[in-house]
Amino acid sequence: MAEQVSVFLEDTEHLLSILKILKENNIDIRALSISESKKHGILRMVPDDCDAAVKKLKELDYTALKSKVLAIEMPDSPGALYDRLQKFLSGEFIMEYAYSYMEKAGGKVIFVCKFENSEGAEKAARAAGLSLKD
Repeated sequence: MAEQVSVFLEDTEHLLSILKILKENNIDIRALSISESKKHGILRMVPDDCDAAVKKLKELDYTALKSKVLAIEMPDSPGALYDRLQKFLSGEFIMEYAYSYMEKAGGKVIFVCKFENSEGAEKAARAAGLSLKD
């Protein structure tokens, strides 16, 4: 399974600080998603080095954690997401959230998704023949 880093955000100034920290430590962000409420937000990202990102952010007192996600590879074409998800998505897998990004090399779309039962979803996706990034 692929990995992502989640960071608690108190405000947009913290977002800029986090991005600066990653830049200064030569950590590349491949994908990023922000969800927010009135009081705080959650930054979810796929950096090129999850361990280094979490370590550096924790050293600077940010609440950061690493988690497993499915990262489904697909071509950049109409219907590609439907074609993949319909092969394994059913009522037994509850998707908590998702976001996507385009890879520079190869022009593939990577659909990142978090499930309540990530291991079960991964097994079902592999059994359906989907291409997953690790």
